[in-house]
Amino acid sequence: MKKKFLLSVVLILLAVALAACGRATPVDTVGASTPAAQALVGTWYWLGQPYYVLEPDGTGTMGGFNIRWAANNSVLSICSTPNTCGTHCSLPTEWQFQLSGDELVLSGTGGITSRVSFTYTRR
Repeated sequence: MKKKFLLSVVLILLAVALAACGRATPVDTVGASTPAAQALVGTWYWLGQPYYVLEPDGTGTMGGFNIRWAANNSVLSICSTPNTCGTHCSLPTEWQFQLSGDELVLSGTGGITSRVSFTYTRR
């Protein structure tokens, strides 16, 4: 009985994930194809540790977890579920970014009224 229940839950979650691939406006994460994206390629450190590793092909890691990413018009889009929808991410995390040499500032909304920002250094 438990196996059937667990199988049902897994199948429902899979169906929801696959349905999400066709919703919203997906972000295409096939490589650093824009000049903005090319400028972000590299390893970005936060608090002395590598946090973002952004590869030229649109893959990378965030805190050690696999991601796909894209950047355009000062927006960095990160897909933390890179294998769910192939190269398209229907629910990306999006950050406004400012790049000054080897310093990257990501900012976004941390709640209804608060704004958050994080500063990273490329090494």
